[in-house]
Amino acid sequence: AAAAAASASAASAADDAAADKSANTARLRFLLQSAHAHASTAPELSRHLVLELLRLARGANMKLPQRLHQRLCGDCGSILVPGVNAHAAVRSRPRKPAVRRRRLHVQCLWCDQTQEHALPARNSARSASQASGASARAPTARSRRGQARGAAPAPPLAGSTAEGSASGLFGFDFVPVQ
Repeated sequence: AAAAAASASAASAADDAAADKSANTARLRFLLQSAHAHASTAPELSRHLVLELLRLARGANMKLPQRLHQRLCGDCGSILVPGVNAHAAVRSRPRKPAVRRRRLHVQCLWCDQTQEHALPARNSARSASQASGASARAPTARSRRGQARGAAPAPPLAGSTAEGSASGLFGFDFVPVQ
C-alpha cells in the first residue's frame, strides 16, 4: 500500500511539473508578444515586460534561445532593432579557429551595453564555389552511379517543420534547463 501511494505521489509531482512548465512557457510567450506589440508605442512598458520575461525565465530555470538573447538587451530590457535603437556588426578574429572566428557585436543605443555572440562558421569560398560549380555541371558518371544505387536525399531533422525553424513564437522555442 505504501509503494502504491509513493508511485501515485511521484506521478502527481510529474504532472505538476509538466503543468508548471507549460504555464511558464505560456507566460513567456505572452510577455514576448506584449513587449513586441508595445515596442514602438510604449517603449518603457516594453522594456518592463522584457525584464519580467528574463526574470521569469531565470526563476523557472528556462533557457532562452540564443536568437532571442541577440534581440534583447539584458541591462535595460530593450528589444534591439539594428538601425533604430541598436548597432550591430559582424566582426571576425582571423587568428582564432574557424569555429570561433565570427562574432556578432550588438550595442544597445539606450544604455550603451555591448553584447557579443558567437556566429556559426561560414563555408570557405573555395568549398562554396565547388558546390555551386558541381550543381551547374552535367552529372558525371560517379554521381550517376550514386543515383543508380538509390541514394535518397537526407531526411529532415526531427522536429523540423516545412517553414524551417519557425516552430515557436517568432521562431523561438523555450527550452527548460536540465
